[in-house]
Formats: sequence, C-alpha cells, structure tokens
Amino acid sequence: MVPVGDATSLAQRLVELLVDPARAREMGRLGRARAERELSLERKRAAYADLYCRLLDSPAPLSAARRRGRSACPLAGEQDRP
Repeated sequence: MVPVGDATSLAQRLVELLVDPARAREMGRLGRARAERELSLERKRAAYADLYCRLLDSPAPLSAARRRGRSACPLAGEQDRP
C-alpha cells in the first residue's frame, strides 16, 4: 500500500515487485483468489437478492404481506417466513 498521490512510493513498490518476481507471482495468485471469491456470480446474485428483499420489506410502503407478518420478498426461503 502506498499513500494516495505519492508517485515516488508507488514507483518504489513497483520496482520491488520487478526485482522479486516470486513475490509478484504470489501477490497475483492471492489477488486472483480474492477476486474469484468475492466477485463470483453466486456472491453477486446473493447480494442483489438480499438488497431486493430488504427493499421489499422496508417500512414504507407497508405491503399486504408485511401487514400479515410475512416477508414481501418472493426470494425469502420458508425459514424466513413466520
């Protein structure tokens, strides 16, 4: 990590990676693993479904489903419904 706007520090870090290809490969491997884990289609789908359900269950407007004490979200599992 380098401070924002610090071109000299950034250049120094890049040179460190250029002279240590094993470290650069390992950082690349770890970065790819993190991206695959955090940006997977399934994870994004779940995040959008969660947002959709939270918006449907938000306090306003009070949906008929919420007045009955149920989730308005069609994606909510049976375990989420009273």
